[in-house]
Amino acid sequence: MKILERICVLVLIGCLFLCGSGFSNKYEDVPIIELKFNPIIGYSWNVETIDLDLEHTGKVDVIHTYDCDNEYDSICGADATETFFIRGLEAGEACLLFEYKRAGKTSQYDREVLALLDVNKSGKVKILAYYEGSDKKLG
Repeated sequence: MKILERICVLVLIGCLFLCGSGFSNKYEDVPIIELKFNPIIGYSWNVETIDLDLEHTGKVDVIHTYDCDNEYDSICGADATETFFIRGLEAGEACLLFEYKRAGKTSQYDREVLALLDVNKSGKVKILAYYEGSDKKLG
């Protein structure tokens, strides 16, 4: 049920973000999602595809890299950016869930990002909606 709630929130709130959010409303060969993180504290972004149970569920492949946000890679505690490259494999709609959590913790996360994508027949991907939230249970 939690996944269904997330998808509903994504669709409803994500539509609000599309109005003036700066999203390009076009298909791209490899769209990019960039998320900030701090590798030194043990947190990282985990990504998984959520099955939407639609008649035309699309498939995507996600490759990611990260890079420090400053010129000195060795600064302890420096922020970094994790870059996710999304490649369309099969036409239809797909949903990606990004959870920012500490390694080894399976049920708690600090932040989450949901991205609803559409893959066209030529394999190009368009980000339809994007929602970022946080887990209110953590204290």
